[in-house]
Amino acid sequence: MYNKWPSVDAIQISNDGQYAMYSVRSGNYFGRGILIHKIVMQSTDASWKMQVPGISSFKANFSADSKRLFFINPGDSLCIVRLGTSDMQYISGVGSFHLSKEKKNSWIAYSVKNPAGELRVKNLDNGKELVFDSIDAYQFSNDGNVLLVKKKTKDANMAKQLLLWVDLQSGDSSTIWSGRDAGNLILDHAGRQLAFMAKDSIAGKPTSSIWYYKKNTTGKAIMIADDRSGRIEEGFELASIDRFSEDGKQLFIELKQLQQPVKSDPDAVKLNIWSYMDGRLPSNQLKQPNNDIHYKAAVHLDNHKVERLLQANEDSWLSGGDYLLINRYAGVGDRGERLWNKLDQATYYLKSISTGKEIPLPSLKDKGLSISPGGKYLIYFDTDKQSIFSYEISTGIIRNITKGVNTTWQGEYGDDWPGAKNGYRGYSPAGWLQDDKSVLIYDRYDIWQLDPSGTRAPINLTNGYGRKHHIIFYLMGDDAYIHQTVIKPSARLILTAFNTDDKDNGFYSKTLGKKGDPELLTMGPYIYNITSNPYLPDGSNFTPVKARDADVYIVRRESATQSPNYFSTTDFKTFTRLSDIHPEKGYNWYTSELHNWKSLDGRNLQGILFKPENFDPNKKYPVILFYYERRSDGLNAYIKPENLCNGCTVNIPTYVSNNYLVFEPDIHYQIGNPMQGTYNSVVSAAKYISTLPYVNSKKLGLQGCSWGGIQTDYLVTHTSNLFAAACPASGESDFISFYGSLDGGNGQSQQSMFENGQTRMGATPWELPDNYIKSSAIYNADKVTTPLLIMHTTDDGRCPFYDAVTFFTALRRLGKKAWMLEYTDGNHGVSGKSADDFSLRMRQFFDYYLKDKPAPKWMVKSIPAGTKAVEASLQLMPEGVKPGANLLTPKEQKKTDALLRK
Repeated sequence: MYNKWPSVDAIQISNDGQYAMYSVRSGNYFGRGILIHKIVMQSTDASWKMQVPGISSFKANFSADSKRLFFINPGDSLCIVRLGTSDMQYISGVGSFHLSKEKKNSWIAYSVKNPAGELRVKNLDNGKELVFDSIDAYQFSNDGNVLLVKKKTKDANMAKQLLLWVDLQSGDSSTIWSGRDAGNLILDHAGRQLAFMAKDSIAGKPTSSIWYYKKNTTGKAIMIADDRSGRIEEGFELASIDRFSEDGKQLFIELKQLQQPVKSDPDAVKLNIWSYMDGRLPSNQLKQPNNDIHYKAAVHLDNHKVERLLQANEDSWLSGGDYLLINRYAGVGDRGERLWNKLDQATYYLKSISTGKEIPLPSLKDKGLSISPGGKYLIYFDTDKQSIFSYEISTGIIRNITKGVNTTWQGEYGDDWPGAKNGYRGYSPAGWLQDDKSVLIYDRYDIWQLDPSGTRAPINLTNGYGRKHHIIFYLMGDDAYIHQTVIKPSARLILTAFNTDDKDNGFYSKTLGKKGDPELLTMGPYIYNITSNPYLPDGSNFTPVKARDADVYIVRRESATQSPNYFSTTDFKTFTRLSDIHPEKGYNWYTSELHNWKSLDGRNLQGILFKPENFDPNKKYPVILFYYERRSDGLNAYIKPENLCNGCTVNIPTYVSNNYLVFEPDIHYQIGNPMQGTYNSVVSAAKYISTLPYVNSKKLGLQGCSWGGIQTDYLVTHTSNLFAAACPASGESDFISFYGSLDGGNGQSQQSMFENGQTRMGATPWELPDNYIKSSAIYNADKVTTPLLIMHTTDDGRCPFYDAVTFFTALRRLGKKAWMLEYTDGNHGVSGKSADDFSLRMRQFFDYYLKDKPAPKWMVKSIPAGTKAVEASLQLMPEGVKPGANLLTPKEQKKTDALLRK
């Protein structure tokens, strides 16, 4: 059933909000591909519905006027559904289609699979039709007034292209360009300017050029830059076109720096020289060579001047108005080493796109910056003063705009990370009011309205309601990253809300300029949209979708016992069900409970206990403790059944359905001594769960992957006879060797992960040598009493395989009951057949130790490496045959042989 489990996906809503469309699919688990079962079209009031099998909604679209739905079926027919009716029309032999975006000027263009290579363009309102032949590509302008058509033709036996500008209002078309290999066509928002790239060959050397056309001005497209013109800086060539500026005066492009070819000597010594002067390690240089460096540039359309906006050792990710915010680095350093690498230290400055003028910002360094959309202000969070400041760009005046505010800008998630003082969400603007008059900023729970000019006092927009009730508010649709959302001064905001105590989720509203608490719309034991929470299961979050021209929304709702389904709403108080799939009803599903207890150091902890639907309080159940930082926020998440979650962990529905209990305790860490936090949390959780009358305290298991695998290694070396079995996957046992290891994906050092990241040491091994040793399982391998099943992949790029080998060989030398499954495919987890195999062997391992079921052959006897006997080793042995058959005494061997013969 793993490969057939249905789910809803790919929701779309018509512009007027009256219709929705989504897919019901199955499959897509660990490399098995997506099987699209059907698309469903229906009215958002649930009065009309139509289903079509075998189609993906990714290949279907509503017309701009919300009257029709178009899709191509597997038989190459363009299907046209008149929404709200059973009317469906077909046009055969269609290769592709595009729809214009404006309902007042609604067109469809579709390519016909015939020798002429036709493109048919039809007005959906009046039936007017245009036909073009020999078509290569086509696209509409945003307003639907213009269609660009790229045609194929021949000139003196040489293949050429024609680019046509088609005025859809008049039907007139004009050839604005002819040449070879045109692409990267970019229209401005108004549909009056076009830029594109063309590639050609001059004297056998490939060259690229940028062409520009402006309606009613240039007549034909003109070349404004090419690789050989003096406008392009020497040593660079054109790479791509990005976009037009908002005012249409500049064209943003990317330049590629040319690299001199390096001649290799086949007889040279095979040597890489590692030097302390290197900005980047040679391993990183080899993984990410400097042979494809791109730089942002602007073409000034009034004089065609090409200006490179970024130089070597610079990058930029923010812009506002006429300004770019640029980081200038001291050298070419490893970005992961910015805590100490002098070649990675950056200073900030603003650069005017129109004039090139630079404004140095020497006092702003790594403090989370944002430019207002109009380019008037810079906002940043000062980590030392724990305050938010504004920088007025025109005057250079700096103001503390949160002076006197008593709150915590540090976010709820990440307060036990070394870098938490920098504020997890505090400096991230939710949005800006028009004309840069106010900025909305998050603290730990609430939303503040701040005046960057410093004139008006800060306003707690949510009136402290979030902090009072432990509810985290976000603007709905906000991904919590720095962005430039512009909000009307009197807007009614829809807020997502998450209660950190009981895990309820829902929506509130708040009108700007209106005092008082936010208005409750809905809250409940569901997951709708919990913004920026790193501890939710993958895929359990969904951002509501709004109709473009109406206040109609589609939400997705799920709970632990209800599959995710779509609902429509206009007020976030009442919801109309759209989809209704419940595959879990056919199985012994799970329930989830929130439990609270005290850790060994007296801290209040939370965790989720998963029980089978047919739970019997009079039975004694085995329990697997599964952990990865904090998981309790996923109390109401729906977990799909599959062989493994994330390629390396127990699948909770499967284990619970087969009469295990699974307990997920939250873990709170101590910076510099993280494994003590693990011990305090997990051991206290084991002791707490053992007091429940339906738990078999002698049958407790442990399982974790990656960071969870590291913690599992530690726990089995620091607990004696508390756990009956444990399975660490893709973990590490030696913090000292791990600190000095390389990330296999990019060749970078993993030191920063220890000093400022997940491993939470907050210091180097020479600063805290005892703590590094204390947190490393390998130095206490002799204390292990728990049978262990280790899983690792040979080419693990994050946690090197050699460390797993180190731990296993130590356990083997000590005579501990340990097995290691080495999968030669995969990387930091397994998929496909390997996932199937690991899932089954892990179940066999836990079944033997936690349920007293027969042991499989691979646990009983040595299996020769690299033989077909590996698969056969899944066979279960007779009851009474125990692991360690190779190490039995003659008397035990005789008894075992008799059992095997029987």
